[in-house]
Amino acid sequence: MVDSGARAPESGGQCRHPVATAHSRQASVNRPVLPASPTPIHISCRDQPHPGCLCHRSGRPFSIRGAEQALRDAAAGTNGDPIPRPLSIAVHFPSRMRPGEAAADEPHGEAYLARLRGELALLSPLFDRDRQVEQVHLINQPLAHLAATRIRDLLDTLAHHFSFAVTGAALRLVELDPLATTTGDVAALAAIGINHAAIFIGVAASNAPDDPAIRAARTLIETCRQHGIVHVHVHLSAGDGPVAETPIRAIESVMAARVDRISLHHALREPEAGADTGASTFAPGRREALFARLLEGGYRHVGLCCFALPHDELLEARRHRALHCDLLGYSAHPGSDLVGIGVGGNSHVGATLFQNPRDPASWEASIDAGRLPVWRAARLGAEDLARADVVQQLVCRGEIDFEEVARYHGIVFREHFSRALERLQPLVTRGLAEFLPHGIRATSAGERHLHLLTACFDERHGDAIGTPPPHLARFP
Repeated sequence: MVDSGARAPESGGQCRHPVATAHSRQASVNRPVLPASPTPIHISCRDQPHPGCLCHRSGRPFSIRGAEQALRDAAAGTNGDPIPRPLSIAVHFPSRMRPGEAAADEPHGEAYLARLRGELALLSPLFDRDRQVEQVHLINQPLAHLAATRIRDLLDTLAHHFSFAVTGAALRLVELDPLATTTGDVAALAAIGINHAAIFIGVAASNAPDDPAIRAARTLIETCRQHGIVHVHVHLSAGDGPVAETPIRAIESVMAARVDRISLHHALREPEAGADTGASTFAPGRREALFARLLEGGYRHVGLCCFALPHDELLEARRHRALHCDLLGYSAHPGSDLVGIGVGGNSHVGATLFQNPRDPASWEASIDAGRLPVWRAARLGAEDLARADVVQQLVCRGEIDFEEVARYHGIVFREHFSRALERLQPLVTRGLAEFLPHGIRATSAGERHLHLLTACFDERHGDAIGTPPPHLARFP
């Protein structure tokens, strides 16, 4: 039975893991007095997120029953791997603050930080200390909730509870709003070890070259570089209003700053024929114009409307078949488990997906009760693993090796995916893909429409493949 996802876990229950219980008892002794939670704001919940890979939807249902124990089991199972997988940690911040909470130095930020510490105290004992952290992502404009100096305390807490990679600097990324980030913020973030910045820009309908968001982004890019945050990724979207023209001038302005990566979000992608485009409708050929301008400007297409300069590690990883797509997007670290903390945090440990409550009150209540704030979980089977493997190959290599997938998952590819291959045929006819002796490859035109190719493998068809061997317990 599929749970609708309309409610978060209720309070109650005890922490059964002995180490976690000890930590939670200590946390209860030292826990600061937190302000009472007012009536929670309403946050709509999508029943089916995008598990594993951003472009792949699993048919596996999420369940709120036993989700906390499922996380303990998944962590214990992956701890037992012969070579422990590293960790990527994503710290999520609420997308909306409660009424009256508008500044980073207000009490809500301190209360949120205190509860993040409580969640880390409950979560960290589940993972062995030899599992090193390779990446930390601070998601959803953390500076709207915490001052940069307080983010230092958050990173210190992470370092206290987890082991960071001893070779090379761990990736520490923060999402920034160009209209709200000051030079002092950037200097403070750089001083505490932030080395990657993701800047989100809404392209205005006027597409004017002096658009305030574009000007602020150019300034922020330069400020980041001056203070040692040398890697900057710009995400362009259409914002809330309609965009009638191709935002070429916005693209050119960002390219002129030689930003490391540029991503075009959904609102800037060409709608397919018959699709409900809502308020944002665009002139035909916009995708082709955007791609052409970015390629002319010296950028290379990584995949899924993400572009990078030729020396970027993502392109290097793609050339060596080491590129990976997970819940955070493309990554050159394919072997890590994702641990999400905070309101709405998403985790992917072993072959199981987890979600924290999306409403702050439920998340807070779980932590205050000494419970892991896990809302729901989905254990992924062999069919999910096989389909995710195919999607991974498409979005990270631009091709599918039938023999490799068949050998890895113990299937006859053309039989098992016969329906998907039938759905691919019209796209081959349109020139988006071509069949090879032992696989299929996206053409240069198809690289711009990878989401159409991967959609052919979204649905679950055929009989179950059977239980995969332990080394396949990974999605995607």
